[in-house]
Amino acid sequence: GTQQLDASWDKDGNRWFWTSASPTQSGQAKYIKRFKIADGAGTSLALTDGQTYQVYTDAEVANGSSGQCTAAISLDGRYLVTEYSGSFTKLIKVFNLQDVLDGGTDISTAQEYSFTIGFNSVERPLQGIACDGAYVYTFAGNVDPTDSDTASTLNVYVHTVGGTLVQFYDDFEVGLTEAQSDGTKYEFEGAGWTWHNKTPHLSIMIISGNSGARVSRIWALGGKVL
Repeated sequence: GTQQLDASWDKDGNRWFWTSASPTQSGQAKYIKRFKIADGAGTSLALTDGQTYQVYTDAEVANGSSGQCTAAISLDGRYLVTEYSGSFTKLIKVFNLQDVLDGGTDISTAQEYSFTIGFNSVERPLQGIACDGAYVYTFAGNVDPTDSDTASTLNVYVHTVGGTLVQFYDDFEVGLTEAQSDGTKYEFEGAGWTWHNKTPHLSIMIISGNSGARVSRIWALGGKVL
């Protein structure tokens, strides 16, 4: 897959990872995958118990011919949140995770909530989603070389899990000063929840630096910042 990675734990304490389907899979924009990671030979890791879930219908993704699908697990483990990126509209779906695990692999019409966000994928591609169980955070945008204010192309949308927009940031600047010291790149590259001193923080990765010399920094924003 080409999108972010997220993790969850089942009732038996097994850890699962979630991501988009491989581009080699036919109609991959409709699907997400979950799998386990185990020790392999030497220092290698083995991917095991892979399962594929269809989360979008043929009609929703124009028969799966284009776009990407991103998956995230809410901090409280209650929801599976997915996002489909077409040319302009982003379709968000929120599923009850336990219902997903108890049911079949085609859950494309089993969501509890769905809503859309309209923005141009070329100018502001989706770069990550995260959910705390109450809100869905959508991160979009990358640097426009023709724009002197590179931060103006980084946007953050905050919706309730039911789809009500409660906050929009059109001038996200976390990490901008550090990024500018590396070169011209300032771009989101994934989001999720991390724990610091037993407190959850909404964290994002910022990519900076010129081609061939990228730098990645993870910024923990604090659970109540956004």
